[in-house]
Amino acid sequence: MLILLPLLASATAVAAADANVSVASGDWSDVPALMQTGDLQISDKFADQLASAVGTNGCATAGTPKHVNVSMPFLIQYTPQGGVQRVVVHRINCPAVETIVGSVVLRMAQHGDYRPTGYNREGWYRGQFEFESRQ
Repeated sequence: MLILLPLLASATAVAAADANVSVASGDWSDVPALMQTGDLQISDKFADQLASAVGTNGCATAGTPKHVNVSMPFLIQYTPQGGVQRVVVHRINCPAVETIVGSVVLRMAQHGDYRPTGYNREGWYRGQFEFESRQ
């Protein structure tokens, strides 16, 4: 069962008009995997925001401010035209980190870093967000 809750608004709020970002938990192993293209690198801005969110909010599930380590499954729902309709990040009980990761995944999907594999043209696909930084 998938229960979706809107992410808290923040400075990294999603700027997409039609796509939205949610948080949920569950077993997503039966969802087809995404195709990842490119280097899948996030900007220094988002890396700094993740480190700040971990430090400010005490999100032990995402590491420490000096060693951020985020590994978070996510889902992307595509429209029949191939556009991103929805992003769902897995709940880690740290809304600030969930918001940032959701925003990053949405931007990367909109820029083509994540794409459907062709299993089906529309619908849900799963991926894994991985980020580690030591300061």
